[in-house]
Amino acid sequence: MARLRSGARALGAIAALLLAMTAGCGGKQDATVFPTDFEPGPPRGDPPAPDLDAPGADYLVAVAPRFVGPWGAFLDDLRLRLPPQHELNRRTLAATLRLEIDNQGDLIALRVTSPSGSEAFDEAAEEVAREAMPLPRPPTRLLSDDDRLHLEWQFARDDRQAGPATARVHQVLWPLERALPALLGRKRIGDAARRVAAEAERGDQPGGGRPAALVASFREVCAAVATNALASDESARQAAGVSAAVAAGLSAAAPALRRLATGSIDPGVRRAALVGLGRLGDRAAVPLLRQVALIELGQGSENSGAAAAALFAMGQDAEVRAATAARLRSSSELGRWNALAVMNQIPVPEAAADLVKLLRRNGRAPRAERITAAAALGTIAANGEEGAPEAVAALTECLGAAEAAQRSACATALGGTAPAGAAAYRKLTALLRDRDESVRAAATRAAARLDPDRFARSVADLPRERSDLVMAAQAEGLAGVPGQRALARLARLVSSDAPAVRLAAASSLLRRTEPKAAEILGQLKKHRDPAMRAVAIRGETRPDALRAALHDEVAEVRVAALAALTEREGQWHSLRDAAELIAATDPDGAERVQLARAWLAP
Repeated sequence: MARLRSGARALGAIAALLLAMTAGCGGKQDATVFPTDFEPGPPRGDPPAPDLDAPGADYLVAVAPRFVGPWGAFLDDLRLRLPPQHELNRRTLAATLRLEIDNQGDLIALRVTSPSGSEAFDEAAEEVAREAMPLPRPPTRLLSDDDRLHLEWQFARDDRQAGPATARVHQVLWPLERALPALLGRKRIGDAARRVAAEAERGDQPGGGRPAALVASFREVCAAVATNALASDESARQAAGVSAAVAAGLSAAAPALRRLATGSIDPGVRRAALVGLGRLGDRAAVPLLRQVALIELGQGSENSGAAAAALFAMGQDAEVRAATAARLRSSSELGRWNALAVMNQIPVPEAAADLVKLLRRNGRAPRAERITAAAALGTIAANGEEGAPEAVAALTECLGAAEAAQRSACATALGGTAPAGAAAYRKLTALLRDRDESVRAAATRAAARLDPDRFARSVADLPRERSDLVMAAQAEGLAGVPGQRALARLARLVSSDAPAVRLAAASSLLRRTEPKAAEILGQLKKHRDPAMRAVAIRGETRPDALRAALHDEVAEVRVAALAALTEREGQWHSLRDAAELIAATDPDGAERVQLARAWLAP
């Protein structure tokens, strides 16, 4: 009884109308006494269950009690107070309302779109709907392009009642050129991706978007993914955002990179942002880059090197080179360390003679400085700058140093240079039997890079190795070494139990052009190690196989598959796949950013 009274009170004027009607049927009435001159119709049952696969079904089910309870009370009042033959007890009565709800759940507008034919019945439906407000905050995915939730809710006299089975979410869609800026402005990136995917699916149908326009639109979506990640508080997303923005040449992301270059708490993100500003050619960042390159000392020296690399990329490094060369002669240990950090990133030929002296000082200079000087000389030699011959000669001489770390550093530095000559190659191959595994690993990589053809002839004579570090170096170095012997060695290494060895071998096979290499990679697509599957899928050429891999259980494989698909088929033919993947991924995860990068710059 209390529930019926509550329902009547909630309906306000409608409850008063019912009281007036029943007073004419049986004299003076109150809210707890019902007429006795007729037999009420049978009680109502529960409203039918909704289709749980319908769009927004979970939300409709969640809010339904706000409508079902009061409306059920109203229907019970009709059944108990009015004769079965009364107009308001006609079971065919049904009114459909359209409700516009803002993104917080508050009612904006309400109207009857399909009246029942009874004004009193329709007014009761409207009052129940108004009393139900505000609704729980609607999920973003249910909002229309106007940032509102549009609901159609039916209020029926029969068993349908006001249940969720006859309610639905109505989508108001604007043209893509109007919708996209609005959606991206509200950071509804997943919805924007869905809209582009839907337009791409329409293809050449009348009104369908043209390929060039849709590619440009989806590029805006991917750019928004990257810039949104750059604004994140999570280092992993920031790093992914920097990678995506730089790889795709998104110059609009430069201001965000400037903020990260000085404000990120993650040193790796700061350095990536500094280097990225140079790759984007952001001239506005030059004063910032100069300040970081010239001022930061100690642990910040790595930032100085990254800033110098950015200036070098833009041809703005003359001042930094001069200051760095002078700083190397400083009596300050911090100053010298800063200079060496910069020289590891950019060639400073003005300092070549000083670097050679430092390298040759053996125990008279700090070990870390001697090792870093080797890398700095390698940078000079690799860029073919003035001082390169002296750098190569000093590095070759250094291969005979007593300290293993120094031999390893000099071998690594030579591996990045232009052809260093027969003397350097002979010394490097002699180090393949060095007692230190780090030296053997560095010598293997360097020899394979310096003279791939000569190295190919000696593959069969390589020493038998048990060191995973050296075997990984062999696998890496053999990527550019021609011939069947190198390929056969890679085929063995790819079956190693050591993850680093087999992954290096798979990556090298990916760079080779022999059919046998592709065949081996094909056998790795079902490997237990997701990293191996990701490498193998990059070698796949069949679009159907690549699209199947888009549904792999591991994000790393999905990203690799999208990159390969985009590389093989182009951005237009992979657009729908990429858009659907981005729409389905966690908006706060790194995968969405990685997918955007894979499509922007595979």
